[in-house]
Amino acid sequence: MKEQAKIVIIGGGITGCSIAWHLARRGWTDVLLLEKGELTSGTTFHSVGLVSQFRTSPALMRLMNYSIGLYDQFRDEGANNIGWHNPVLEIAPGDTVSTTTVDARGWDQNGEQAATRGNPMTGPFYIAGAEEGDTFVVRFDKLWPNRDWGWTGHQIAPNVLDPGFHPDFTEVGEPLKWSIDLEAGTATQPDTLPGLLLPLRPMVGCFGIAPPRGQAISTATSSTHGGNMDYNGFVEGVTVYLPVEAPGALFHLGDGHAVQGDGEIIGTGIEISFDVTFT
Repeated sequence: MKEQAKIVIIGGGITGCSIAWHLARRGWTDVLLLEKGELTSGTTFHSVGLVSQFRTSPALMRLMNYSIGLYDQFRDEGANNIGWHNPVLEIAPGDTVSTTTVDARGWDQNGEQAATRGNPMTGPFYIAGAEEGDTFVVRFDKLWPNRDWGWTGHQIAPNVLDPGFHPDFTEVGEPLKWSIDLEAGTATQPDTLPGLLLPLRPMVGCFGIAPPRGQAISTATSSTHGGNMDYNGFVEGVTVYLPVEAPGALFHLGDGHAVQGDGEIIGTGIEISFDVTFT
């Protein structure tokens, strides 16, 4: 951890995180936020579920109104989520759709930055006639990488380690690139793992339909609507059932993995863009 910083924020509740975010937006880079637990884990005065416009002082009321408007700004600035967004295409039940997805960093089949990082989604697709209370059914007819390289993290992810344990790793900013042989159906990383040959087992890590009550839920997490499940059983040929909560269901999908183990202990699978067909 850094020994000194120009600005030190004590407490990583929603207020501390908000201050750090606003400073970053203004161009401040030498900012250190200290929190003994998890970020935004406390029940601060405008935690999720406690936001209202009425407070005991005019200053707090202005802060609440600003916060509520800021949530809309986050949504409009493109933070990746699954929600009640305008559809890109209306389809009928039983239709088959072929499309593409970008990878978790927003890189497309040409390796170009096509979307903001953080599991950007393709869609949503509006299913004509779908209403709240229905069951959404989707079958993955085709899931296959559409470029010759993917990427992973370099080291074990901090959130899978015991609290307080700090492994002696050198931080590496760029992801580890893997070679993908689409004809042979294999992945290799000769620089760090010579001789290892992994058979491809493409799966989709994040997909879902609009959650209830008009919500837009981050593609970093999951719930009853689907989301970032990273379950390696979501492969070609699988059929998935989800409860419809919004008109048209609004199906989103993305976050393709060329192959993944039983979880993401390095924070990723082999992330890659996909050709996708679903019904």
